[in-house]
Amino acid sequence: MGYMNEGLIRDRSSRIHVALLWLLISGLLATMIAVRTTSAEAQMADGIEVEIPVESGTHDLTVETQSGTLRYSLHVPDSISRDGSQPLILVLHYGGPPSGFYGRPLIEQLVLPALGDLSAVMVAPVTLGGDWTNPQNEAAVFDLMRALETGYSTDPSRRLITGYSMGGMGTWHFIARHQDYFSAAISISGFTAMDPSACQTPIYALHSRADSIFDAENLQTEIDKLVAAGCDARVDFIDGVDHFNIPAFAPMLKGTLQWVQQLWNSGTSKQ
Repeated sequence: MGYMNEGLIRDRSSRIHVALLWLLISGLLATMIAVRTTSAEAQMADGIEVEIPVESGTHDLTVETQSGTLRYSLHVPDSISRDGSQPLILVLHYGGPPSGFYGRPLIEQLVLPALGDLSAVMVAPVTLGGDWTNPQNEAAVFDLMRALETGYSTDPSRRLITGYSMGGMGTWHFIARHQDYFSAAISISGFTAMDPSACQTPIYALHSRADSIFDAENLQTEIDKLVAAGCDARVDFIDGVDHFNIPAFAPMLKGTLQWVQQLWNSGTSKQ
């Protein structure tokens, strides 16, 4: 009988040890998962999985889209409300060989200093090849945008697109192709012709009269054509600034803040 009691005690003790060990392992796993989710979450949308960092700052990331592996820089503001009120800004980079995270300097040197007061999530993708009119790039960008706005619960009526040089051309191209998507567009040092019937998104062009790549007079003619057709289009010019002096446009871009905020507060933004 004593042996039986001893065996029962040993068996019970062994089961307690196993249970305690399992609780310890479960706690460690839960801690590891919690630590990971404070730095990044995963969001599935349109068949792609995209990281959703919650730490503020600018992150260099990649995502597998249906068009290929897309590199992008993502700026997360200090506060992420996830209540459907946060803006989302798409930043299209300039031309040249798109090495590394090519759009990050445009966020850091221009868009963030000028538009940081909007407390927006900002994303600067890198082209997969060619310019922003390439269908492959277009598809990848909008795959990424849909995933990010789902992950951060951003406001679909507060989508802003901006771009510099080739990115300025891409801005005009995207709002003509996706007329109900963006609620505001700001092109800088770059533009292209647009059929007035496609001008549904308010656009603000910023340009230098000394630009050696895109002719300022041609831009004014294009803006005048859109305005005559009833489009919400405007332009501001700066003197004596070379096409490649990107930071010089930060004060001009900051000057568009009131225009953007009025659009978003007017109740006429696109849904």
